[in-house]
Amino acid sequence: MANITLNEKQKHILRLMLTGQKDVFDYTDQEMTVGSEVIDMVGALKTELDAFEESGSEPMAWFWGKYLKQEGLYKLDDITKAQFSKKQKTILEAASKGEYIAALEDKKTNSEYFEVISKVCSYIAETNAYKELNDSYRHYLAWFWAKYQEQKE
Repeated sequence: MANITLNEKQKHILRLMLTGQKDVFDYTDQEMTVGSEVIDMVGALKTELDAFEESGSEPMAWFWGKYLKQEGLYKLDDITKAQFSKKQKTILEAASKGEYIAALEDKKTNSEYFEVISKVCSYIAETNAYKELNDSYRHYLAWFWAKYQEQKE
């Protein structure tokens, strides 16, 4: 696999895309340009790896997970080792239900949400759970939350 290189602007746009913090229609011209670069990078990696099926309906989350794995960040390969604060669990549960997280405009909450997304993307990439996720026809956060709850039982 080719090395994924992201600059800070590209990471920022990925964060905006993954958290939904800012609607694409509200992007500045510069954000649109950087967003197009990121989308092109995702498309190129999907083509290189022939990963159109693997990336499923969440290609940005797939791409972010690949980047985290490459960089050795989080390295969450065992769901029983997933560490979430109480607030992060609340955020994950709400997001898994498709609920809007009202406090996303708050920087701290948004950071917590992005941390949750990053941990989930890392788990999916580290365990290569793409097929299981895609076969479930569920949003990646809902799929992870269900698995997380199962291991707690």
